[in-house]
Amino acid sequence: ASPDHDHTYDDKFALSEFLSKVALASFFNTFERLGLDKTTLGDLVKAVSNDKKSVTLRFASSEKCEFIKESTIEIISPEKVVEEHKTDEQADGKRITITSSTIGKRLKRKITSTKIVNSVKQFHWKMDVEYSIYVYTGTNSEMDGDVSKVLISRNPSCEIITRGSKTAPTSAAATNNPIDVSLTWMLQCINAEALNVDFVIDRKESSCRTPRHNNETRDAWTHFRAVHDWCTLVNYHLIRMEKHAASGNDLLEQPIVKSIGLSAINGNEIFVPVLPLFESIQDASTSPTPTSPVLTAGDMDVFLAEQCRTMSEQIEIISSQFSPPSEAMIVLLNAHMKSISDLWNNGILHIENMLYKQLFNAIGKSVDSKDLSEFVRSHNQRLFSDTYAPEPFCYAIRRYGQYPDGIISIEDEANENALTFTRKLENRETQDPMYIPINSATSVELRGDMYLHAWMLQKFENKPSFSLSSRARQFSSFLLIIGKLSGPNTFEPQHGIILQNKDEIIIPLLLDEMPSPQEFKDAIASLSPEQQQFARSFRNMKLSSSVFGVCVIQLKPQLEILLGLPDKSLTKEIRLTQDLLSLFIDYQIPSDLLSFDGPDELDFSEKVGVVKGYAKDINDMIKGTKDEELANAKLKAEMDYAGTLAFGSQDFGSCFMSNEDQGVGDGGFRGGGTIDHDY
Repeated sequence: ASPDHDHTYDDKFALSEFLSKVALASFFNTFERLGLDKTTLGDLVKAVSNDKKSVTLRFASSEKCEFIKESTIEIISPEKVVEEHKTDEQADGKRITITSSTIGKRLKRKITSTKIVNSVKQFHWKMDVEYSIYVYTGTNSEMDGDVSKVLISRNPSCEIITRGSKTAPTSAAATNNPIDVSLTWMLQCINAEALNVDFVIDRKESSCRTPRHNNETRDAWTHFRAVHDWCTLVNYHLIRMEKHAASGNDLLEQPIVKSIGLSAINGNEIFVPVLPLFESIQDASTSPTPTSPVLTAGDMDVFLAEQCRTMSEQIEIISSQFSPPSEAMIVLLNAHMKSISDLWNNGILHIENMLYKQLFNAIGKSVDSKDLSEFVRSHNQRLFSDTYAPEPFCYAIRRYGQYPDGIISIEDEANENALTFTRKLENRETQDPMYIPINSATSVELRGDMYLHAWMLQKFENKPSFSLSSRARQFSSFLLIIGKLSGPNTFEPQHGIILQNKDEIIIPLLLDEMPSPQEFKDAIASLSPEQQQFARSFRNMKLSSSVFGVCVIQLKPQLEILLGLPDKSLTKEIRLTQDLLSLFIDYQIPSDLLSFDGPDELDFSEKVGVVKGYAKDINDMIKGTKDEELANAKLKAEMDYAGTLAFGSQDFGSCFMSNEDQGVGDGGFRGGGTIDHDY
């Protein structure tokens, strides 16, 4: 199948159903070769459909190894000892020593070789293996139970010979963990009356997205993968047992393992009928509809017949190469079932890739999360009117009629603003204020413009990440507070920062998803009444404090109110504003020392001048204190340096000269004296 075939979107679903039906029928054809006849199959289908029981296919095995005897054999070493002798023919064959007198005489060379024979102990072991493949229904997993059916049961044994130490090649007795795979879902896809495969994708389900992404195909993938893993484990176990049996194979007179081992069996010669094929419309005279390129049920029967024919041929070939052929046949059929699972998965992926290529060719690009966001933005502009359309979360921090002090926004990784449904709360003079609790006895009352935002995210592939970003302009400042709303007029602050003079802060937002009311109801349906009550109370607590809040407070207006200055009096007083912020933030100066407390009759400039004088006096005092501390620190550093020079030498006496050398009187320093510093 390819996009070049003339087909519809429904044909892709029909092809997916065709592949699943063929795969299911191929599996049951293979199970029939393992011993699952139609009578047993019908009983299992009835147990699943009528009695609502589960059906499990199990491989159970056990091993036992016991010592038989000890023997000693002689092994001729491939190494030889060769000796060479030279004799004089005239000396009647006697050995002579080669000297100058023998030069020129005819010598006879004789070579003698000696073989080395080693005596080796051999230990003979008998290895018994018992394994069986059977199906059982319900929870009774015993092989001889009333609800079980044995498909294959074998008890082979072999002799293993080891050399060296008397150590068993395997454990004395071991029962391996059973290997199980559920056949319940596969049996649910079989019609109980006709015993034919019935697989249909429910297109009406909301979870049905594509021929691959739907509940039925997901179930098929899960169970086909489980059968694939079961076949892999069973084959590994059988090949491992063969390797144990072949460990002493070359020591036996009649080897029990031939040159062709189980690991060489792959099942590639068996036809796998799981093929994602479309037939051309002009040749589709047997199609169910005149325009459908999907193969018919008759084509499926032809494919399955070819599978059975090639399967029988390979079983005959295996029977001629292995005696007995039971283990080889199991490995062959398991390898074939693995191929069925792999080709089904590749076929479903092929349909999905074909759909992807068609969509890619239609829009000209591969859609990612950024493209989806742009699509939603464009869709919202056409869907909503200007009054209700989502707006970018980006606000300028400013006083009315003045240049902004900064900006605050919510941005994604591409620096695109988040779109929110926004409502501005009107009548800010008459509305209830918002309170920020500082401690148990103090709250700050806030009045100003309030906005309510509803944020709807679109999840595509990965969870989107957003950040709260805020920037302050030069010679501007504001307080940014982040918290949550715990009530209609209570804002609980959690973090706060003062931004000024080109400061910028980017805070990643951790978006926690809460289940919807229906999801929450389904989740607590099986809990006890007490647990349900606790879950509801905890959810109510989370919901009551889940509203994220951001509060921005401009500092200049608040400084004017705090210091008793007229409105907008600090707008152009840049130096004074910076000094006031430094005094309040860095030095924690009380506001009473800086606020204007004169008569109200003074004009604008006189009030500002009074505050400037207060700020200058405090700055002068701080500067004087700093100068004094700096002078003391400098003096102390000089004294410490002088002391280091005076006492740092190892030869203390060499630091000073004698009185006579210095030409000073009795008051001069003497070598070895002590200097006391008094500050």
